[in-house]
Amino acid sequence: MNLISVEKDWLVVVCRKDQTALRALNAQMRRIDLLCKLLGPLFIALVDGASTEIAIIINFCMNVASVLFEYFAIARVYYRVPDLQQPKQRPCSDHQEDPVSNEC
Repeated sequence: MNLISVEKDWLVVVCRKDQTALRALNAQMRRIDLLCKLLGPLFIALVDGASTEIAIIINFCMNVASVLFEYFAIARVYYRVPDLQQPKQRPCSDHQEDPVSNEC
């Protein structure tokens, strides 16, 4: 799953054109992202100061746990919001149109 599609495309679908909810959810996602980017390296650096081997093991375990948690959370949102299960509509430009079926 592409991180950009979850952060950008899914937020719009989940909020269902509610601009207030979109702004709030966007801000929360941004805060979570920045907090993780700040605290993750700091934590590993502190552990690495004590023991490099332990820092490697902790980093590996955190990566495995976060992948499992992330995919579970993505699947949960995907199945709870039926609009996400619909195929994405792509705008059709003039040169892409099929002359026989008039489809993209």
